[in-house]
Order: sequence, then structure tokens, then C-alpha cells
Amino acid sequence: MDVLDEVGLPSKGDKRLLSYSAQEDYFSKIRERCIKLASTPHTQNGISGLEAALSKLQIQQQAIGFKDAGRDTVLMAMRKLREGLVASARADQFALDVYTLIIRKAIEWRSFESYQPALLHLLHRLHPKKPLPEKELAEFVSYRVLDLACRLSEHAQAYVVRFEWQLKDELVDKVLTALARRDCRAFWSCKREAPSLQAQLMASAESQMTNSAVQCLNKSYFTVDGDFVIACTGKSPEELISTAKADWKIDGQKVTLQQVKGR
Repeated sequence: MDVLDEVGLPSKGDKRLLSYSAQEDYFSKIRERCIKLASTPHTQNGISGLEAALSKLQIQQQAIGFKDAGRDTVLMAMRKLREGLVASARADQFALDVYTLIIRKAIEWRSFESYQPALLHLLHRLHPKKPLPEKELAEFVSYRVLDLACRLSEHAQAYVVRFEWQLKDELVDKVLTALARRDCRAFWSCKREAPSLQAQLMASAESQMTNSAVQCLNKSYFTVDGDFVIACTGKSPEELISTAKADWKIDGQKVTLQQVKGR
């Protein structure tokens, strides 16, 4: 049995993670597993090009399966540890370290059911008792604001949270403005500039912004340059024709959006 599976959920009656020493030992195992999942397998030297390609493909497929299963195990282990911390009312530096890792990994792996309760507990329960450093506080508040605006489409609440926490983040401000104005070019520009975790949260609004951009292009232009389409939508014209069902024609760099109707 996996060492992370040996311990049960405190909410189901397992009391082992109520002990501070057990929590710290379990957390070290979670961190080790995260490092293992982050490592990339390498192919061996001294084999032919075709063999190397096949070997690399097999390794990649095995790695994907391993990572998917491994992430589920780690996310469940994080939930167990989080329940243990809540049940033991722990609010020290160790608790901050646990919650910051859970939140960052959950965003990286796009596990929002793990990310949201951890973030809310960190901001509203732990931070008042054991304040986060100013830089980290701004980081986690920015995640909350972007999640509200991009994934949940609760734009008004995003502004409320930004005001309540007095968040000063120029990138977040630009994203909120871009979403409110349906400014697709500004949104994609922000996403390219954003740190990886903020970009992950912004990804939830990609489909909405791309569809909005396609509609605007269709209503505004007969022909445009392919690079302009990419700047507005974040996708190539070929991708949009196949995924967004855009009825366009491509001729080199020129994209015809609408045919000029004869009089």
C-alpha cells in the first residue's frame, strides 16, 4: 500500500493526523512525492533515432499515467492533512507552509475543488492568527480575485475582494479591465506576461474571450492578417476554424472572414 494511503481521513474517524509530529512527518512525504512527480524522465543514450522516438513516446505515456494517478493520491493526502490541521486547530508557521503548498499545487494541477477551500481557510482563518508576509498575502489574494473573475465569472465580487484586501497588482487590474471590456487583445497580452499560476487561473476565461473575439472579428472585418487573429484570440486561424467553427478561408497570411456580397 502507498504510504500516503495508509492514513485515513480525520473526518472519517482516523485520529492519527491530529498529532503535530504525525502531521509534520506526513507533510514531508507529500513534499517528496510532489518532487518526484515534477521530475521528468529521460531517454537513454546510444539508441537509434526511431528507437529513441518510440522509447520517448512510451516513457511519456507511462509518465502521464503515473502523474495522473500520483496527483490524485497527493491531492487526497493533502485533504487528509488539511482536515488534520483544522481538527487540531493548528495555526502556526507549519500550517502556513502546508496551505501554501496545497494551494500552489492545486492551481498548477487545475484541481479547483482542492484549491478553493484551502485558499479561503488560509486567508480568513490562518492569516488573522499567523499573518502571511506582505508579498505572499498579495500573491494569494491575487489568486482569489482571478479565480472569481476568470473561472466563476463573478466580476463584481472580484472587485469587492480586491478592494477589501487592498490588493495592488497591476497585472490583476489589467485582467479585470480586459474582462469587463471584453478586450481580447489585452487579455492575451496579460496572460503572456502572467506568472504560471496566475496564467493557470486565467485559462478558465480563455474560451469565453476567444468566442467573444471571433464574434467581434466576424462583425468588423472582411479580411485580416493571420497574426492579427492570433493577437486577438490567442489561437491560430486554423485552430479557430476547427474548434470555434469559424467559417473562414485562409490564403497564406490572409484570412477571409466574410465574402463581399455582390450588389
